Order: sequence, then structure tokens, then C-alpha cells
Amino acid sequence: MRITDALYGEHGSLYMLMNAIEARLAGADLAMLQTSAALFETAILAHAHFENDPFFAALDRVMPGGGPVTAMRAEHEEIEGELAKVATSRDADAARAHLEAAIAEARSHFQKEEIVLFPMAEQLLGSDTLEEMAAAWAQNRGVALPAGRRIARAAGAAMNEMAAASRQR
Repeated sequence: MRITDALYGEHGSLYMLMNAIEARLAGADLAMLQTSAALFETAILAHAHFENDPFFAALDRVMPGGGPVTAMRAEHEEIEGELAKVATSRDADAARAHLEAAIAEARSHFQKEEIVLFPMAEQLLGSDTLEEMAAAWAQNRGVALPAGRRIARAAGAAMNEMAAASRQR
């Protein structure tokens, strides 16, 4: 598995969470809006922090000077800022507007990653790097992954060598 596969999957889960929050926005009171924002913040910050390092950091090494990664980091900060404003809002209408803005920015941000950044990363970083980052992601998230292709290839080569050696005896 590649890190981009994991990040696409997290986007899918976050889309579902955003849909659920949006479905309840209209009639929500301040407490409900702040609780919804806190739940969304927990999920999206975990996602953003893993993107920032190691994913964006790896892209920085192959694309010096920032490029799209700089814009992606700025969007992470914008989403975080809107969610922080929900937490400090004293009025439901203001909280709702900030939560709507955070969700709209997250949707726009995800589209840019899915259409431009992730495919670019798959071309620039190489399978080994993407798989190593996926392994780190899985460990961070407590997800058990089967052995990666590189490990599977090495194990397969070792098994072939053992089989050849036993045939020679």
C-alpha cells in the first residue's frame, strides 16, 4: 500500500463526516456546532499533521521552492483557523459560518490533492518511499498492513533461492 492510498481513504471518511455535519447545520445550537467542529477538528488535524510530515516533507525534497506544497500547508492553516473560531464563538450563527467555511475549504483542498498533488507524488517519490510512508501511517493509526510489495518480493526471492538450493541437493 502507498501513502497516497491511505490519504485517499482518509478523504473518503472525512467526506462522510462532513456530509453528516452539514446535514445537521441548519437547526444546530451553539453547543452542537462546537461539538461537531471538535470532532471534525480531531479527524482532520490527524490527517493534516501526517500530510505535513512526512508526506509534504518528502515532496519538499524533490520540489524545492515550495510549489503546490506551500499552498497545501496554507490551506491546512486556514481550515484549522476556521475550526478554532468555532470553538471560541459565542453565537450559533457565527459558529455555523466558520464551520461551513472550514468544511468548504477542506472539500476544495481535498480536490486539489486528489487531482493534482497525489498523482504528482506518485510520479516523483517512487514506490519504495510511498510504501515506507504508508507503513509509518499504519503504525501511527494502529492499522495492521500485510507485507509491502518490496518485502514480498524479497521474501519471494529468498523462497526461490531456498527451493533452488534444495533441488541441487
